[in-house]
Amino acid sequence: MIYSELAENTAIGALMQVSSPAEWLAGLCEEDFVQELNRAALSAMHRLCARREPIDIRTVGYEMRRDERAKDEGKAQAHLIGCFRACPAPSGVQGYVKRIRELSARRTLQRVAEKLAASAADEGFPPDETAERAMAELRRVGRSEATWQEMSAMVGMTMDDVEKLAGGGGTVTPTGIADLDAAMGGFFPGELTVLGARPGVGKSALAAYMGVQIAAKGKKVAVCSLEMSPLQYVKRLIAAQSGVDGRKLRTGRGITEADWTAMSDACAELAGYSMPFTFSVTTVEDLAAAARRRRDARGLDLLVVDYLQLLKVKRTCESDYVRITTVSHELKAIALELEVPVLALAQVSRPETKGRLRMPTLDSLRGSGDIEQDADNVLLLHRVESVQDEEVPERDRATVAAFLDRGDMQYIRANLAKQRNGTPVGFGMAFDPRHMTYACIAR
Repeated sequence: MIYSELAENTAIGALMQVSSPAEWLAGLCEEDFVQELNRAALSAMHRLCARREPIDIRTVGYEMRRDERAKDEGKAQAHLIGCFRACPAPSGVQGYVKRIRELSARRTLQRVAEKLAASAADEGFPPDETAERAMAELRRVGRSEATWQEMSAMVGMTMDDVEKLAGGGGTVTPTGIADLDAAMGGFFPGELTVLGARPGVGKSALAAYMGVQIAAKGKKVAVCSLEMSPLQYVKRLIAAQSGVDGRKLRTGRGITEADWTAMSDACAELAGYSMPFTFSVTTVEDLAAAARRRRDARGLDLLVVDYLQLLKVKRTCESDYVRITTVSHELKAIALELEVPVLALAQVSRPETKGRLRMPTLDSLRGSGDIEQDADNVLLLHRVESVQDEEVPERDRATVAAFLDRGDMQYIRANLAKQRNGTPVGFGMAFDPRHMTYACIAR
């Protein structure tokens, strides 16, 4: 049998010593262990987690008394002490748990192989039927056994997260846009947020602006750009960070000594951010692999994709609709698998009323695969070009008029048209196209 006593004991020892065992317990079940006392210890931890009680060598030992497998209290306690001592570094709990899951999956593969060998030798089973059954079993190894999570651990993990959020911590990532944070709370792990707008409205600028705001707070942001070159993208960031007119960076003309100083300071700041880019990824499968490697190596708090419809898939698709549907499914899968928020930009159709452009709606996305269905949040942008625009609330009309008169600022109406855990809401933003910056409209 594929089994490691040391691996099992080390994992149990680590789970009794880490500060937040719930997140690791959620992905473990008794069947992942071979040793009966380790199974009993894991079961005890699940019960403690469900009751939100501390998990340590003392509480686990006491809880194990309820288990018939640990009726010899002296032996059970001695085993826990051995597990405690077997763990060289509790901080390595992720690796220990991963090893247990790996061994468990290998044992399952071994059972499948033994069944396959027996069926192959039995001439009463047709070869094609045997092969199909074997493939079904192999698929279940990856999809079922590795992903079951016990409710007892999940409730503890969930309440721990709620407590962290209530205390100002937790895993939420603020967007950097106050009105957007007030509406949806920020970017949450596992969620796909789609930012949609017509070409030229400023969705790439908004995504870049939010990315920099988030990275400036020490978060790790990864950007996949399929629309711009590295020079184009970084020039925008420098303009936003330095306050230098972006036209000067694009042309190299009119740059003053003060501009050079401001740009130098901005570059020094940007260089310190954890904000890597990829401009070479073309398929969603390659993007998933690249994001996975980045998360494992350096950590990842937000993945930005600019933009969704430009991503390809490796398999042949009979239409763009199917391709885009596949891409949106995969982006949601990336968010769930890596437990990071994904911000995906999307082009929308050009809704018009009597020749005048109006705010895009969810209908604007429906021609582009299943984006609307896959997204947890959909944020749509509309550039207002007239005070009479029906999207402008009465309280903002004076601001819009001032912007139109000046000509150097734009009023962008944002509509959070979908959020899985809230209701639609709209708000206005001031967009400075020269510096690629956004600000909420003062009230």
